[in-house]
Amino acid sequence: MTGKIKLPHASGNSMSIAAPATNPASDLELKLPATIGSANQFLKNSGTAGTLEFASLVEDSSGKVGIGTTSPDDTLVLSGSTGYGLKVIDGTHTGVFRTVSGGAILKTASNHALVFGTNDTERVRIDSGGRILKGVTSAEGSRNNTSTRYPHVQLSSPWSSGLGSTSITCTDDYPVVFLNSNASYANNSGAGVIAWSIKDGAGNYCNTASIESKIDGTPGNNDSPGELIFSTTTDGTCNPVEAMRIDSSGNVTKPTSSKFAAKVNYQNAFLSGGTILQFDSTTNEGSDYSNSTERYTAPVDGFYAFWFFTNVTKQNGAGAFYTDWYKNGSNIVNTSGGRIYGNWEGSWENHSGFIGLHLDAGDYVSVHAGDSNAKYDGGAYGQFMGWLVG
Repeated sequence: MTGKIKLPHASGNSMSIAAPATNPASDLELKLPATIGSANQFLKNSGTAGTLEFASLVEDSSGKVGIGTTSPDDTLVLSGSTGYGLKVIDGTHTGVFRTVSGGAILKTASNHALVFGTNDTERVRIDSGGRILKGVTSAEGSRNNTSTRYPHVQLSSPWSSGLGSTSITCTDDYPVVFLNSNASYANNSGAGVIAWSIKDGAGNYCNTASIESKIDGTPGNNDSPGELIFSTTTDGTCNPVEAMRIDSSGNVTKPTSSKFAAKVNYQNAFLSGGTILQFDSTTNEGSDYSNSTERYTAPVDGFYAFWFFTNVTKQNGAGAFYTDWYKNGSNIVNTSGGRIYGNWEGSWENHSGFIGLHLDAGDYVSVHAGDSNAKYDGGAYGQFMGWLVG
């Protein structure tokens, strides 16, 4: 029979302390502490097996557990000096939550990601390299021109989920988003780039457009002149090219916007009515003016401006003469006011006109002699020019 110590109760029943059912390998001794401890405090083996002492662990009457405190005010409370915390290990992965000077830290102590989730589903992770990832479980490379970079914050979600966008809401007026750069404080240094990309057929992110900020001038303390460069990517490449620039003085330039200038190549020639005037282009940004067809073709739908001037004389005495603007091979006198009138009074007359037209992509514009009385000097004295306004 297993030995027992029976403690009778005054009312008749008793409580027993029994030896284990299995015979111990040797005589065992259990020593109680010399104090009665605190309310709700656990007993534990001390540094010497068999000698009991009171633990720093308590569980109060409501089930709250405290370690390092006798008055837990939450389900589990860990109390100690700075650096005190909780570590979870499964043999490979280590997670840590502890206090630090100035706050608290949740981290992994192994070379693994820290993952956050809701509804038993991962929502955000910080990978082992410190990148913040949402919607992806590993960092994806983004291209900036020809360089592949792995941004420190990557947000990804399908549009169909209703989450495919990012919103920043400020509770005060005038929300501000800062992009702070530690670039060298010198003229032409980059201050930041916003780039848009899509995945190409090879699975690489390819830039479609960008906005870049650079220092424009000589900076100093409380002095940072800047400019914005707007770039778009043409067909067949992955590298945005400057399309518009706003410099530190507010000047706007569009280096690749369609525009041309061509000088009149007739000299002292009388032309019959309807004859297209011939020009040689001197500037042809976008290559939309053709020297062979003597006309400008609109690259996109939009509003365009054109100007023409030269010196003109008449062969049949004083009087009126005119030149016509043509669109798609027909004069536009009645539809767009496309006629330039002049009046010859016995010498070379400066003859000029300006017109604004809405053109669809593929529409073309040319300048034609209006009647057979005019002699167009040209050469160093005439030009036809045009540009896309917007």
